[in-house]
Amino acid sequence: MAASVIALTQFSINFSAVYQAEHYITSGVVATMFALLIIPNSLLAWALLGQKPSGAFLAGAAVAVAGALLLFVNELRVSSIPPREVAIGLGWTLVGLLGASCANVFQATEGAKRYPLPVLLAWGMAIGAMVDVLLASVISGPPVWDPRPGYWLGLLYLALAASVLCFSLYFPVIRKIGPGKAAYSSVMVPVIAMALSTVLEDYHWTTLAVLGAALSLGGILIAIGLRRRPLPAAAPDAG
Repeated sequence: MAASVIALTQFSINFSAVYQAEHYITSGVVATMFALLIIPNSLLAWALLGQKPSGAFLAGAAVAVAGALLLFVNELRVSSIPPREVAIGLGWTLVGLLGASCANVFQATEGAKRYPLPVLLAWGMAIGAMVDVLLASVISGPPVWDPRPGYWLGLLYLALAASVLCFSLYFPVIRKIGPGKAAYSSVMVPVIAMALSTVLEDYHWTTLAVLGAALSLGGILIAIGLRRRPLPAAAPDAG
């Protein structure tokens, strides 16, 4: 049951919705939207796990989300995507975002924690892959095999590094510090994506993009700084 929930929310709804969204908007815009994962993760963790966010967390999240929104606005300003396609792409992105958030919070519940994480992930990925094959067959028809090495290398990267390795590292973090705090990593996604684009795709930074990246990073630093507690004072020397 637990593996089926993870399979449907993370590896089927999330993955399939993201691929549908990228038919209409660029992957950079989708990545920027996923920086907002911190919002549903925090709210669902509060509602379902009783993990009420602290004032420091909310302050840092507000600044980081403001930065992500500026990056998102910048991406839309420099693109030539028709408004209707933008709306459809954003709709699919939100579906994927909610699917990922539900998976994040569910696997941090006591019921899901009863299962070893490697077993839960293995079954979740297997079931999710079967569902994805069925969905892809219905939506796009039979698979088309591409003989180019780049295709297979990309497929291996998505399967092993971007899925198996990524979730094996990310889900334990969620269980340790909670879905809300773990989602801070998603705020870094658009910044890293834009940095790679600068090197590989000759991306040109605008004032809005620089401000958005600075706010995204600053929000994380604010939250980390405000959560710190002073070290306890040393006990007076009895001698």
